[in-house]
Amino acid sequence: MSIPTTNKPTILVTAIGSFSAQAVIDSVHGMGCRVIGCDIYPREWVANTQLVDVFYQAPLVRDRDQYYEMIRQVVQGEHVDFIFPLTDLEVDALNIVRDSLGATLCLSSSETLSICRDKYRTYGFLREFVPDSVIPTERLVDCDMHALQYPVVCKPVDGRSSCGLFTASCESELRQHLDHIDTNRYCVQPMINGTVITVDVVRNDATGATVCVPRKELLRTLNGAGTSVYVFRDEDLERTVRLIADKLRIHGCVNFEFIQSNDGRFYFLECNPRFSGGLSFTLDSGYDCVANHLRCFTGKDIDELTNVRVGYIARKYTDYLM
Repeated sequence: MSIPTTNKPTILVTAIGSFSAQAVIDSVHGMGCRVIGCDIYPREWVANTQLVDVFYQAPLVRDRDQYYEMIRQVVQGEHVDFIFPLTDLEVDALNIVRDSLGATLCLSSSETLSICRDKYRTYGFLREFVPDSVIPTERLVDCDMHALQYPVVCKPVDGRSSCGLFTASCESELRQHLDHIDTNRYCVQPMINGTVITVDVVRNDATGATVCVPRKELLRTLNGAGTSVYVFRDEDLERTVRLIADKLRIHGCVNFEFIQSNDGRFYFLECNPRFSGGLSFTLDSGYDCVANHLRCFTGKDIDELTNVRVGYIARKYTDYLM
């Protein structure tokens, strides 16, 4: 895909009702870009429709043919240059047809996505490079339930936002779940108690330049979006993040999740190959992940990390009369 020569590219931002949408839209507008937004809900239900230049109501992603047709029509009709998908479902769907969309899909490569969107494959890939930072992971269908170290966490290998995740304190409790799940889709890990750490990561695969900003998730919604956080710096953690991002060949902005155990160790949980729900926290701390994400796809290197403000940040909600 050639790089647009206009000074004001057009960017299609999907799922503009999601947590990261306002930060993405504001940053893109701040760069002087035109923003097309879409969401599955009507205009009147989504406050961020007031922020975009043009809005389209989208079909459900599971209706693949209709969804693809809508995206292609919007790309063609609005002369879209770049597409920013904001949810995992859209990442998975658009990745399949990335070469036929008519615009640059701003995601890491298909190979990188295939690793990141499979938790068991991610574990198998990374244990060679960061063995002390990964959690031992088995496929549920292959494991010896009697030999597991309880309590355990079970999750779909392709899960998102804690959907389908459950815990079991003993073998009998685990077996109670087996009739209600597809064990071929699940992996199992020992439970590690601690604090969830989210790291916004921007990496340019062409140059290897990587920036990461970690935060402790102090309060979160049920689907894992932080509402109160603490932005901090940690050299050891950031060194691990840069190594993982390098081995995965991350390109653009993604978010890593770790859990910091009670003894202070950081264990890698997953890479979400999209903007995090708490993206605005990193923007508030002084680094514009969105602008640098776009730089990765326009042949430019990313900005260095300077003067990041550490400290507590809390989110509040605002009502809009539509």
